[in-house]
Amino acid sequence: MGRKETHKEVESSVSRRTVLTSAGALAGTGMVGTNMVSAKPKGKREFVGVSYEAVSETSQGTASARLKTHTDGTLSGELQFAGFTVPIGKKESLKPDLERNGVRKYKIVSRDNKHKKDDLPLIIRFEVENNELVAGFATRPRSDYENLGFALAAIDRPRKNSLSTDGIERTIESGLLPDQNNNVTVNETGLPRKSDSSGDMTLTDPSSLSNESSSDVSIQGSTTTGLLSEWTRSGKKKWTPADHCSDQRTMASSWDYNLAFMGSNTYQHEADEIETNDLSVWYCHSHFEEKPESILARYDGVNTEPYPTNVEYQVYLGSGENRNNIDFRSPGPTDDPNDGGKDNGLGGLVLDFAAAASGPYGAAGKAVIDYLFGGSNDPVNYHKENYTDDDGDPVTKMVWDIDHVGFSRSKIPGSPNQGPGVQFSVYNSHSAGRTGYVQGKSRFSFTHHRYPENTCRGGLSHRYAVTTSYTYAGASYESIPTQ
Repeated sequence: MGRKETHKEVESSVSRRTVLTSAGALAGTGMVGTNMVSAKPKGKREFVGVSYEAVSETSQGTASARLKTHTDGTLSGELQFAGFTVPIGKKESLKPDLERNGVRKYKIVSRDNKHKKDDLPLIIRFEVENNELVAGFATRPRSDYENLGFALAAIDRPRKNSLSTDGIERTIESGLLPDQNNNVTVNETGLPRKSDSSGDMTLTDPSSLSNESSSDVSIQGSTTTGLLSEWTRSGKKKWTPADHCSDQRTMASSWDYNLAFMGSNTYQHEADEIETNDLSVWYCHSHFEEKPESILARYDGVNTEPYPTNVEYQVYLGSGENRNNIDFRSPGPTDDPNDGGKDNGLGGLVLDFAAAASGPYGAAGKAVIDYLFGGSNDPVNYHKENYTDDDGDPVTKMVWDIDHVGFSRSKIPGSPNQGPGVQFSVYNSHSAGRTGYVQGKSRFSFTHHRYPENTCRGGLSHRYAVTTSYTYAGASYESIPTQ
């Protein structure tokens, strides 16, 4: 038994960039000193903006929408982005999954042949704020598809000076904060994809990892959950005011996103031990040690709260492992209760997590219940993916995409007892005395406010969709003789 591993990676800071317009061209766009006003016009309202790859914030092109918000909060109209035209409420108005502080969250899963690719549906999660701003993501349920973000504003949104449609698009695009170290090519149409089907990073050799079941959590008296390892990745988005602003203070949103592996202790073995030809239940759990914020002054009078959208997990074999040594079983939650057993659906996971009683991860059960039953009509997409590793061996990866309606239904999880999680069984076929190694990664998506480029503090802000880079984690165990 060693110490619990804690690791930290840091993403590069991101600053503003030059876009379609020059700095001077935006100076007179009326983006200074105008606060957001709630408006509820009759009929459909026109929105324009941009679409972009949501991790690197690489711009793709223009996006638009025609939306009508009904008195009951339901929505109808259409979204247009990346070459897609997606009708909303064609047969029945779209109901919001959540409404809070003027923000309504919606989800669309389109299986229309015009939207499918590789026989995969188009999944769209988006928010409408005060009928004036729209921000969200589009993706497909496979890990080689990246998140495509979009940010839109109503063309009749109150502002100091009128802007043309092109002017609004350029203004919103100027607020993107691209990662110069994350060079991504985005086609004009369709969703961005990884070139590598696995997209996984090797962390370290298994023999160099040491574990300790610290921060134990009591479960059902005779079983405990031990924290095997916890890994952190930092991110940052930075805004710089225009040269003509009297207040030259920069503003930033920083975060530390943690991913933890936990194993089960029993009277026969500890969390980092698994008997030969036997299994142990493991968990992946995540939260923000430092939460992201909106990039604007708090006196602006707008809703500054970032809103969570979804959380993704992937679990796969560690470096040097193969399916002859480790097999993953009984994943939870799944969108199909019959996937590997009747208890692997939402209920089975909730019962396992809800048994936790104490410790920093002890309230994980309540958080998972909130995530899974917080209002989304289709909260979980789970599937397995098969690919070939660098040695030519077949590998299976478990992939979860969970709607984040969140702790208290809208909050960014800022502590372990607010965060989401998944569970699975690790079946060990290693001979006694050998070490097994499991890896995983997770990322989190949210929306927040920020100012466009070449504006001053207190100006008109827009809502943007952000996906963090993956936090990678790894944990090892010792294979012990059968008791």
